[in-house]
Amino acid sequence: DGHLDILLPGYTTGSSLSAQSFIYWAGETGISVATLGNPTVFASQGAFSAAVGDLDNDPLPDLVIAQYRRNSTNTHNDRFTVIDSLVYLKVRNGVGAPRGLPTV
Repeated sequence: DGHLDILLPGYTTGSSLSAQSFIYWAGETGISVATLGNPTVFASQGAFSAAVGDLDNDPLPDLVIAQYRRNSTNTHNDRFTVIDSLVYLKVRNGVGAPRGLPTV
């Protein structure tokens, strides 16, 4: 629609890495109180980065959420559990279902 939106990856809730990520959609006047109360919500686990780009060569922007999580049995070292990052392909009337993207 030509308006710049805000994408916020959710890393942690404080006690869990199963935090939600959000898109706040802008309108003609930008982000408003009304749009802040009605974001699009994405399930994520330890999301630490996100990017938008056209991944499938259609004219619609797609979303990638990069995620990882710490291995709960090894909290005092740098070992992490590898989980897939997420790709959401944009469809004409919204966002499609997530597809796993192997984290290497």
